[in-house]
Amino acid sequence: MKKVSWGRMRICLIVLTLVLSSGPAFARIRTLQLFELIGQSDIIVIGRVGDMKKIAEVPKGSGSVEETIENTIIPERILKGKWPKGKPMSFTTHRSVDNGKQVWREDALSFPERGSAVVLFISRDHQGRLNIVNGIQGLWPLGKDGKPLGMGYSYTVEELKKEIAKTGQNSKLR
Repeated sequence: MKKVSWGRMRICLIVLTLVLSSGPAFARIRTLQLFELIGQSDIIVIGRVGDMKKIAEVPKGSGSVEETIENTIIPERILKGKWPKGKPMSFTTHRSVDNGKQVWREDALSFPERGSAVVLFISRDHQGRLNIVNGIQGLWPLGKDGKPLGMGYSYTVEELKKEIAKTGQNSKLR
């Protein structure tokens, strides 16, 4: 039996570690600082989740499907930007379903149940469509006590308002 040198073994272990650790790094979003999240937003709104309708379904085989969901938000307070009073907002999300059960996907945007309060950081694309800024980071569910949850758990709505005032109501970072 041939002996493997410690130097070669160490190099192989380093390469293997680098290869295995690089995959998960590409699956995560880049977390923005609060001022960046605000700066990239055209509109920041506190609202309630309205209807959630399945508008498309694409079979993926073996009982799996990819569903497209239209989510409606009823704005209650605009913290930054402008939006017509009483006009709902609409966002499209996707979810995987396997044999009738929703499958969890890391960093996949999904709205809480109907009636839940949320803070949304919204940008408009070149065609005027609304998009949530930076995926899951741009959707903060609000707890029953009004405190942000999700990626906004370390802030209060008052701190968010102060940061918006500091960053500037009309400023836009790109």
